[in-house]
Amino acid sequence: MMAARGFAQVLNDAMILLFYSPAYSNLGTYRINGSVPIQLVFILIALVIVLFLVKKTTFGRYIQALGDNPIAARLSGVNVFWTIILVYVISSVLAGFAGIIETAKISAADGNAIGNLAELDAIAAVAVGGTPLSGGKAKVMGTVVGALIMQLITISVNMNNIPFEYARVIKSAIIITAVYLQRDKNR
Repeated sequence: MMAARGFAQVLNDAMILLFYSPAYSNLGTYRINGSVPIQLVFILIALVIVLFLVKKTTFGRYIQALGDNPIAARLSGVNVFWTIILVYVISSVLAGFAGIIETAKISAADGNAIGNLAELDAIAAVAVGGTPLSGGKAKVMGTVVGALIMQLITISVNMNNIPFEYARVIKSAIIITAVYLQRDKNR
């Protein structure tokens, strides 16, 4: 991740790229009927697709089997290599869409700051949502609730004029607590 971020900064000489396209900016700022952010529509579409994939397809069962026990999944006939590749491809596509929306919100791309430590929020959302960090059954709606909780923490810190670094400390504590609570007690 650090290498990719560094490569992106090298490609654009660590400059902030500005976009002067109202159509592109609308992807990040448009509100349906003046109140519903357009990003919410994209999030709901992605959520429905992911829920369908995980709950209603063989591929979703393969993902669950792989998360529970990769060796048993392989022995059951799951092509573990290609399942992992497809999961990473889908994740990358969704991350790309998130990047498009994020850069559209500010009409700029900043390789130095945008998405910095976003993985902390993602891990915390998954952990708070109830998905075991050691693998196992994914809880998609739990992850959505976890993401909302992480956003609530960020908003609460900002609204109370608390330095943003405290939000990172709180989120890190949540991850550490989740890992502690999910640890294998038989070891």
